[in-house]
Amino acid sequence: MALALGEKLPLKTGSHRVAPAEHSASEQMIRVVHHSFDDSVFVDGDYVIKGIAGRLLVSMLEQHLANGTLEFTNREIRLDAALKLPEFKDNLETRLLLLRRRLDEKQLPIRLVRLGRGRIGIRIEGRLRLRKDMA
Repeated sequence: MALALGEKLPLKTGSHRVAPAEHSASEQMIRVVHHSFDDSVFVDGDYVIKGIAGRLLVSMLEQHLANGTLEFTNREIRLDAALKLPEFKDNLETRLLLLRRRLDEKQLPIRLVRLGRGRIGIRIEGRLRLRKDMA
């Protein structure tokens, strides 16, 4: 086959070309920003969710950073007063489902997985940095 005018044949040298090493999941930095005025959450600069679902995500991430927690029960989530869930008809399962779908749709390195009845897990593929904006 003929070469196009701009193409050149590679020079043969003794060195091998090595593809750059991919960063392992644990080396990837995940930057999460939580804006408390509307509980909106951004991951690596992209909007994810707001409101109660945003508070749920931030609460799980805070617990993970504080003590390594990766599994949660609906009961312990409901009992967490900091989440300010409505006392009647909190729709927790629906909010968790919405959050899980949103994380999956955006293909983020943070995912929620159902572990069984009344149990949910969080999977984080990288190093997490959480920043809370109070204003």
